[in-house]
Amino acid sequence: MLLLNLVPYSSYIAVLPLAKEEWGLSSAQAGAVYSAYLAGYALASLYVVPLPDRWGCRRVILGSMLVSVIGNMLFPLLAHGFVSALALRLLPGIGMVGVYMPGLRLIAERFPQRGRGAAMGMFTSCAYGANSLSLALTGSLIPSLGWRDAYLLVSAISAVSLGVGYLALRRGDDRFAVGSPRLRLSVIRDGAVRLVVLGYVAHSWELFLVRTW
Repeated sequence: MLLLNLVPYSSYIAVLPLAKEEWGLSSAQAGAVYSAYLAGYALASLYVVPLPDRWGCRRVILGSMLVSVIGNMLFPLLAHGFVSALALRLLPGIGMVGVYMPGLRLIAERFPQRGRGAAMGMFTSCAYGANSLSLALTGSLIPSLGWRDAYLLVSAISAVSLGVGYLALRRGDDRFAVGSPRLRLSVIRDGAVRLVVLGYVAHSWELFLVRTW
């Protein structure tokens, strides 16, 4: 489900040389369009991550996958310059946070301790695998289809994730009666939690700086 949904994850990077020339983007503008995905992810996390407490993981994941698919398909259709590209890149980022984080939560709840680490590792590896698959697939299609149709086809393939997700999540109650479905910043008063958050911030910083570069 995650691998298929993230197939267009790096399509923008694959088409960047052509889109940059077509739109006359500077390097800073091209980087900003890439980073819009991350901005959508970061901003949406404040509102989307608590939603499974109220709606359940299934509804949040399926809805977020749909947002991601639509956002990725709209990019090659409607992006014709810096501003439109910047706005359209926000949508897939918003969608990803609603798939990735609730997915991790489901694994943490459903898998016994003995196999939980392996399950987490396989799930997160799919995100990295999608990055490589996206570059290879989009890049191989550009010579024959052009960058817009190549991007659109890869985005259409990601729609298969909706069916896979429906089958994977069709059983079980995935609502969690733990606290409020609202973000509570009071948790960072805990020293251990604060260190984990700061550590993950540092990890994300170096990871996405390298990818953007």
